Amino acid sequence: MKKTLFLSSLTLCAVTFASSIPAPWGGALDLKGNSKFICRGAVLPLVKGKSYRFDFKITKLPPMSAKKIEHRLILYSVNGNKHQEIKSFAAEVPVDGKTYQVASAFTVPANANGELKLFVYNCNAKGTLKLADFKISELAPAEKINTNVTEIKAVAVNTPAADSNEIRPAFGNREKGILEGNGRFLYRTEVLPLQPGHLYNITFEMCKIAPLSKKNIEHRIVFAQNPPSGGYREFAYFGENVPVDGKWHNVKGSFTAPKDGGKYSMFVYNCNADGSMEIKNVCITAVNKSAATVSSSVTAPKPAAPAASAIKKAPDFEVAGNGKFKGGHFHVTVKPASVCEFNFKMMKTPKMSANTAEQRVVIAAINTKGAIREIGYIGEKIPADSKWHNLKYSLKIPSDCNGTLRIYVYNCNATGKIALKDFTYQCK
Repeated sequence: MKKTLFLSSLTLCAVTFASSIPAPWGGALDLKGNSKFICRGAVLPLVKGKSYRFDFKITKLPPMSAKKIEHRLILYSVNGNKHQEIKSFAAEVPVDGKTYQVASAFTVPANANGELKLFVYNCNAKGTLKLADFKISELAPAEKINTNVTEIKAVAVNTPAADSNEIRPAFGNREKGILEGNGRFLYRTEVLPLQPGHLYNITFEMCKIAPLSKKNIEHRIVFAQNPPSGGYREFAYFGENVPVDGKWHNVKGSFTAPKDGGKYSMFVYNCNADGSMEIKNVCITAVNKSAATVSSSVTAPKPAAPAASAIKKAPDFEVAGNGKFKGGHFHVTVKPASVCEFNFKMMKTPKMSANTAEQRVVIAAINTKGAIREIGYIGEKIPADSKWHNLKYSLKIPSDCNGTLRIYVYNCNATGKIALKDFTYQCK
């Protein structure tokens, strides 16, 4: 029985099959499982910056791994030992012994490094994965494609429309945003067209299914920058405090893209886990998008007086001691050069470290260059009496802060627990 499964909404309009692009493995491959890690790779003569479509038939004969990521195809750019994922194919095809027709389009990043290599995986399985009639077609340049075909927009990855201030990454929107744990370091990354110095709001839904890593920084979303001067710099973090309960949770926040420009990327992590993490409806909205140009003959009205800064809330947080160095952190978004007041409740249970510097909250500012500097210390003198104590703390945010504070909670050389709740803050 033959079925058709379109993994992309892109139609075949304006596609010319390029006979100069040979199909991998002669267009057909049988990959029989051996209950271990097994894959087959082939170098593809694709051109960086161009768009392509894969068309092929695939059959998955049981038994196969319960993890979809272990029976699929992945296109990588391979530079030495570094593999950068470009596109995944056919993970959604069911293991039912039936034949499916898959069609999926993608664009090779212009900055892809090394060889472009397609891998087929069939890991931890005894069944066979079969490919047939594999064809590669090059998509015509965007200006030559019929503009009436709206599906062709799927080729342009995460680029906002000219009249929109929204960015919707492919992963978590057009592509299913799931990372099924493989027990090792696992992530997905995507370059985003952020504007230097712009403030953005972000909203998305996230679901975490156990077992995940005990370190919540290993299952979250991270925004990072490759500045013009080189290197790598993280500047915003979201979702690390979403509970691992198998339920969907709404997440919202804000961040400011570093002013010095370069390449901005979104990373989605699910490391050292067997469970899965999924995101959907990811929307990034520019807050300070410029309004339409006003004629010079029109006098612009005076801006209204700024409204009072809203009180913001951070999730409850706790760190259980393990008798060794232990700590955790979360992030809050602030206004540089403002004065922020923090109010929260803190509780310590016996037994704490005799060194009070090892049982406190430390506030650190992240500057525009990515450097982290401690600027505040709270809660050293709170007794370990298992009671909640109210704390209030004010501090001046450095003018070079990139808009993000990292709140560290330390509980070192202790077996008791430190917890925070009702954490609110306001910047003026």
